[in-house]
Amino acid sequence: MKRNVSLKKRVAVGAAAALFCVLMIAAFWQGLVVREYTKTTDLVNQKVNIALITDLHSTFYGENQEKLIEKINDYSPDLILLAGDIADDEVPHDGTKALLSVIAKKYPCYYVTGNHEFWTNEIDSVKEMISSYGVTILSGESVDVKIGSQTITLGGVDDPVGLYSDSEAYLPKEEAPQRWKDQLQSVCGQNSGEDFSILLSHRPEQTELYSKSGFDLVVSGHAHGGQVRVPFIVNGVYAPNQGLFPEYAGGLYDLGETDLIVSRGLCVDKKPRIFNPPELVFINIEPK
Repeated sequence: MKRNVSLKKRVAVGAAAALFCVLMIAAFWQGLVVREYTKTTDLVNQKVNIALITDLHSTFYGENQEKLIEKINDYSPDLILLAGDIADDEVPHDGTKALLSVIAKKYPCYYVTGNHEFWTNEIDSVKEMISSYGVTILSGESVDVKIGSQTITLGGVDDPVGLYSDSEAYLPKEEAPQRWKDQLQSVCGQNSGEDFSILLSHRPEQTELYSKSGFDLVVSGHAHGGQVRVPFIVNGVYAPNQGLFPEYAGGLYDLGETDLIVSRGLCVDKKPRIFNPPELVFINIEPK
C-alpha cells in the first residue's frame, strides 16, 4: 500500500514538473507568429493584401532576415506598411538594413517614425537611410497608391516625441502635443474620403483623435503586446503611454467610424516577452 502511495506521489510530482516545463516553454517561446485580419468595404473592387511591420528595433530573424522575408514572400503583399521603431537607438541598424534592402526592391513600402528613431538624435540620418532603399516616408503627408484598377490613400504622421516643443516636454505622455495634432489634422485634410484610406501612426492610444480622423483604418504598434500577457486573464500587463493593463496592446479594435489594428511588434532583444511572441501582421482589405 505504501509503495502505491509513494508511486502516486512520484507520478503527481513528475506530471506537475512536466506541466511547469511546458508552461515555461510556452511563456518564453519567441517564435514568429503570423496574425491575419480581414476588413470588408465597398470602397475596393478587388482584394488588397497588406503586410504591417512594427517595432522591429533592428532585430534579426535568421541570417539576413531570411525567416522574416520568407513569411512576407509567402503572403506576397500588394504593399508593406512600416509603422515605426523599425530602427533603434541602442543597437546598430544592421537588421533594419538587411530587411529593407530586400523587401523594398520587391514591394511598395511606406514608413512613419517611432519614438526610438527620434531617440537616436539622428532622425534625419535615419530617414535618409530608410529612404535610400526606396521606402516612401510619410511625415504629415498622404499619397494615393494604385493597386490594380483602384486607389488606396495612405496617410502618415510622425511619432509625437519628435514634435514636442520645449514647453511641451513635460506634458503627460498620454497627451499629444499640439504640433502633432496639427500634423494629424493636415493629413486628415488631405484625405478626400473617396477611396479606402489608411493612417500610419506609431502610437495606438490616441483613439479619440483617430475615431474622428476620417480614415477607414489606422495601423499602429508601440505597445509590444503589453509585454507580458496571461492567457485568458490579462491581454497585456504594461504598455508605454498606456500604463498598466493597456486597452490597445495588440489586435483589431472598432473605433466607430474607423478601425484600429495594433501589432504586437517584432522586437525580442530589449525586454522579455511572456506569453507574447513577436508577430507579423497581414491585413486583407476585401470588397463587400
